[in-house]
Amino acid sequence: MADYQFIDTFSIFTGGNGTQVIVFVNRVAPYDIQIESTGGIITDLEPGNNNRGYISGSAIYDFCDGTTKVSTVASNEYPYASSSFDLNSESCGYNGGGGCTLYVQSIEVNGMTAQIIPAGFTDINNLEYSFDGVNYSASNAKVFDVPGTYDGYVQEISGGCWAAKSFQIVAPGQEKIRVVSVTATDQTQEFVNDGSATIEAVSSFGPIQYSIDGQTWQNSNVFENLAPGDYMAYAKDTTSFQDGKAFTIRAKFQMLFETPAFEVSAGNVSKWIAAHNPIIFKFMRRDYEIEGILPFPNANAPDKKPLLVLKSNPAGVENGGTIIVQSEKYKGTFRVVEVVGKNVVLDTPWLEQSASNGFVITKAKVNYRIELKIQTGIGPIKDVVLGSFSPDPAGIVTCNIQSKLKNLVSSRNDFNYDAVNWRDLNAAGSFELFYRQLWDGVDTAPWTQVPEAYYFTNSAKQLGDQLGSNMGQYVLFPSYPAGAAKARFLTTFKTARWFVGYPFDLSFIYSDAVLGHDLYLSETLLDVNGQVIQLPEFTIMMNQDDTALMNEDNSLVLIEQQYEGFEPISKALGIHRLMVSDLIFSGIFKRVSIGRMDNGVYTALTEEKKVIIDNACRDKPVYLAWINTLGGWDYWLFERTQKVTLASGNIKTYDVYAENLSTTFSSTETISKEASDKVTVGATVDLETFLSLRAVIYSPKVLMLIGQQPVRWLTVQVEQTSAAYETKDGVADLEFSFILPSINIQSN
Repeated sequence: MADYQFIDTFSIFTGGNGTQVIVFVNRVAPYDIQIESTGGIITDLEPGNNNRGYISGSAIYDFCDGTTKVSTVASNEYPYASSSFDLNSESCGYNGGGGCTLYVQSIEVNGMTAQIIPAGFTDINNLEYSFDGVNYSASNAKVFDVPGTYDGYVQEISGGCWAAKSFQIVAPGQEKIRVVSVTATDQTQEFVNDGSATIEAVSSFGPIQYSIDGQTWQNSNVFENLAPGDYMAYAKDTTSFQDGKAFTIRAKFQMLFETPAFEVSAGNVSKWIAAHNPIIFKFMRRDYEIEGILPFPNANAPDKKPLLVLKSNPAGVENGGTIIVQSEKYKGTFRVVEVVGKNVVLDTPWLEQSASNGFVITKAKVNYRIELKIQTGIGPIKDVVLGSFSPDPAGIVTCNIQSKLKNLVSSRNDFNYDAVNWRDLNAAGSFELFYRQLWDGVDTAPWTQVPEAYYFTNSAKQLGDQLGSNMGQYVLFPSYPAGAAKARFLTTFKTARWFVGYPFDLSFIYSDAVLGHDLYLSETLLDVNGQVIQLPEFTIMMNQDDTALMNEDNSLVLIEQQYEGFEPISKALGIHRLMVSDLIFSGIFKRVSIGRMDNGVYTALTEEKKVIIDNACRDKPVYLAWINTLGGWDYWLFERTQKVTLASGNIKTYDVYAENLSTTFSSTETISKEASDKVTVGATVDLETFLSLRAVIYSPKVLMLIGQQPVRWLTVQVEQTSAAYETKDGVADLEFSFILPSINIQSN
């Protein structure tokens, strides 16, 4: 490990007197290693035979830049060299007078006025300024007569240090070179350099050229195949002036690498999950990050091995031991040949690769685990600790938090059916996730918050459902790509049926994506042939308390119920119950949707739901409502095969001792008994309706309407039964029984 290769490039800024660049090129010796000083002088390093290998700890180069001394020393650690700076070095002529640290921080231009902003001085009263390098004064500002390129100077009145900087004044209506923004795309696949950046710049002195290193320039403003890391975006025009803006390409491998979120369509990401399905978050244990992978002992060795350069010295790694590696080409457990400082050599052949990042897991953290907690958004915010989760042999920690969240929603129906729109706080909630890493000897640590909030609904999706546990097909977005399906209502009926005069609603998910948008309910009457018979009516949707459905404070995203003394965070997010109007006219169907209005033009953001208007009279009907598997409510008016049966049971008695049979009236007495009514109902419907209607049999919550104004429901229990149909037939019969609450009977 004594010899090494230089493999990096970095800049050393030493104030106003210039910049030195040390270049380390990773290629076969002799290596091209140079130092470029302020005046453009190239000084080649001069080791013996022009071989750029050095013993660790030996001095590579010392030089002075004004009174600043730069020392570069060989190292065994990436980037195999380290530099130190002495800004006020006596060996470079510093005489105790403050040193030449003076430089021009910036020159601010406002119209035709320029102002020099100095830095690195010890006494501002010892400075004077010039805009031609000859005539100096105490004023650091000047008004110019004509646009152009100028220089600003600052120097010490006593001391001899000076600095300068060029600047530009443009004519009214013109704009000097400026980087407006940098749009960066992070690494999308682990260990693949697929990041990109698009630089947006403006200038009146085009054409503009672009760079991400300040040296290599191109006409295109797009840079691709970028490795994770920090960059500086540059733009320059024909005046040779340039501007820059920093940006970062983030690595794909983060601590949390898999969440229940799903991109439903381009740019539309759903973070809404069914609470009665697995809710999985996956973490990857990452003890030490890899910042370089090099061939060892060198690139020409016939039996070279990979040398991992870590960001810090690893614990729990020893020669002959093992280590878990995750990188582009090296995945799994490897034996360690040698470890020195941050460098680890693996006992496996060298493989060519396009990316040199990754991470390792060592044996230092015994009984490693991830501890999770959430802050819920139902009622006042409260912490719920979810427990600890251990990794598998590859370091993946799989956390299923379903068991806690499903207890935070309920199948209650508190809707009074007296508002166009009503938010059902029983049906959905939100949470923010926090995690921390623990192991033996580290039993507590600060919590780290996952940046985004997530949402859960009182839903149970089925095997084979699209998007799995994610509710993305039902989540509203402000726009959709061409051809993408729009959000669905939370009903299992393809064509819903509204029995006129009875409570009815359609549920939908008002998501975080549409916060800040006014939503409208659109209703269009259709005839029996599906033709429009009345222009659509648009109703702006309001909350039950007459406040706007949208929330003005879009930065807060948790669903909250209002409590006295507690500030609700969002009054919009969640599952909403939507009532259609009772204007019947002569329509047979209604087409219902939710959308937005832009300059008088309505755009639907949901499916256009067809609703049958059923206003036929029925004799002794039974109206049922039930929670469906999507978390919404479905309804049906039953009138066929009604049968009411009174059944009693669970009779408890005791024997009466009869001493005198002539005066005894019974041999037993009743302690208690139970009795209840059982109602049998049925319907004959088409197969499509039958498949939705039969859900009443397995719904966990079934209600029977017992009163209106106000609406009142009675919870009933559907008896265990089955529902069969013939696929060859166009219709099917559904018949089932439900039990009413027990009759209250006197008991001893």
